[in-house]
Amino acid sequence: MSSFKEGLIHSWERSGNSGLIFRIVDKQGSPLPPFIPGQYTALSLDPSDPDKTRAYSICSSTDEPFWEFLVTLVPGGYMSENLLKLKKGDTIFYRNNPKGQLILSKLRPNFKSAIFVGTGSGIGPFRSMLLAICKDSELAKLNLTLLQGVRYSSELHYHNDFQMLSQKLNLDYRKFISREVPSSGITNAVKGRVTDFFTPQTLQNFPPDSSVVFLCGNPSMIDDVSTILEPYGFSKEASNLVLESYW
Repeated sequence: MSSFKEGLIHSWERSGNSGLIFRIVDKQGSPLPPFIPGQYTALSLDPSDPDKTRAYSICSSTDEPFWEFLVTLVPGGYMSENLLKLKKGDTIFYRNNPKGQLILSKLRPNFKSAIFVGTGSGIGPFRSMLLAICKDSELAKLNLTLLQGVRYSSELHYHNDFQMLSQKLNLDYRKFISREVPSSGITNAVKGRVTDFFTPQTLQNFPPDSSVVFLCGNPSMIDDVSTILEPYGFSKEASNLVLESYW
């Protein structure tokens, strides 16, 4: 209990059919602890019960007065069902020591390209990271690729934000939709999975000694992409493959 502090729901909104975006602030009005873009923390409605605690990536910018989270709603899930019942001003507990290694300090000076791969709510930390890159003149010079994998187009969370960021950065934003054909109104979208991007021809443009790949989302996606990339020289040991999987 000691590592949890009381927070309040600042605001929340639905994202498509299966997502919930909500923001929290400290209940006493104190500034929230600093975090590094890409990190996550734990939230709970009952800190005395570990089974009622979940880890979520922080999706907001570091200069905002709240922490923002993206949650995929799971029918019957404890947090999903209860988060939907909350309203502005309700109490939620947060752990005050964000952690995680999916952070921009993994970008070495020799890197020229970075690929961010997110599925489901795993796309969330990349919003925070890309917002931070916008404020860093050196990182903003990188060739950036963002791959967002979803089942249905309604699950393209933060789609508008990423479109905006693609206008500010050298960012190639691509969407992969596995269970339906994308409508013509969704740019850079194809039917398929994020693994489809990693062809031998494409990987010629991303030398392992000057490129890094960040992965966050479904553990099976992380395993699949890691397996594809390993023969090309990408691995955790080589420090050019960075991943976060905590569910």
